Amino acid sequence: MFDLDQTIKDRHSTRKFLSQPVPRALLDEALALAQLAPSNSNIQPWRLVFAQGGCRDRLQEALLNQAKQQPNS
Repeated sequence: MFDLDQTIKDRHSTRKFLSQPVPRALLDEALALAQLAPSNSNIQPWRLVFAQGGCRDRLQEALLNQAKQQPNS
């Protein structure tokens, strides 16, 4: 049975990532599980971006520049 107290205590945030790509099978599994998560009023507010190579590099640079320009938003 699901133990809510332990689940909350075990929760953590990851703020550092590896430079290697995430395997496609793992992404597919994570997305399949996410589809089962509850959504407030069934609004499904998801926004996903998958990028690699030069596209990913440009996106990363744009996000970092935006964060430097507006650090408190």
